[in-house]
Amino acid sequence: ALLGSGDAVLAAEARALVEEYPDRFTFLEGYDEAMAHLLFAGADIYLMPSRFEPCGLTQMQAMRYGTIPVTSAVGGLVDTVVDDDVSRGNGTGFLAHDVSATGFVDALHRAVRAWRSPRRRSGIQRRGMAIDWSWDVAAREYVALYESLTE
Repeated sequence: ALLGSGDAVLAAEARALVEEYPDRFTFLEGYDEAMAHLLFAGADIYLMPSRFEPCGLTQMQAMRYGTIPVTSAVGGLVDTVVDDDVSRGNGTGFLAHDVSATGFVDALHRAVRAWRSPRRRSGIQRRGMAIDWSWDVAAREYVALYESLTE
């Protein structure tokens, strides 16, 4: 399923895919928060092929649901998704280090290989779900930093 909006040409291509593969592909144009949560909960892998992303939230939401993110290695995505291949089994998803269609397909293939291994898949999911993305963690870190500066 593809949820979102953007370039009119890409949206037309997505609608054409729905016509060609009605039982295998869905395009939900626009953004629906409730539907996004259902898609995260039911997905195996989440694709985020950003060319530019200062931070991004949806990769964190995907991880919280146990959905493995495959993202571009740009901006804040590098700070929030740890590539499981690069980290040798300590990752939370997969990064496309070459921000191109070829690089993204490679990252997706790596994610699918990991998905086929129940032990590896479970580890990636558990690590992603265990991350506390709340402001509580950041607030405690800022308090500790400010206290260290006043000593």
